[in-house]
Amino acid sequence: MRDNKDLKLAWETPDLAAGTTVDVQFHVKSADKTIIYVNHMRIRKREEADVLRASWGAALDKLKVALEAK
Repeated sequence: MRDNKDLKLAWETPDLAAGTTVDVQFHVKSADKTIIYVNHMRIRKREEADVLRASWGAALDKLKVALEAK
C-alpha cells in the first residue's frame, strides 16, 4: 500500500474467485474529485469476471452516491 495512492488485498471468497488479488488505485483530480480504479486480477472464469465486474460497479456507484450526499 502506498499512502493516499493505492492498496492491494487478497480476495478470499470460497465460492467466487478465491485466491485472487484486488488492486485499488486512487487518483486525485481536484480538491473535490478523486477517481478510483479497481483491478481484480487472476480471475479464471469468464462467468466470475462478469459477476465481479457488475458487483464492483454497483459498489462504486453506491460509494459515489453516499459521498455526494454529504
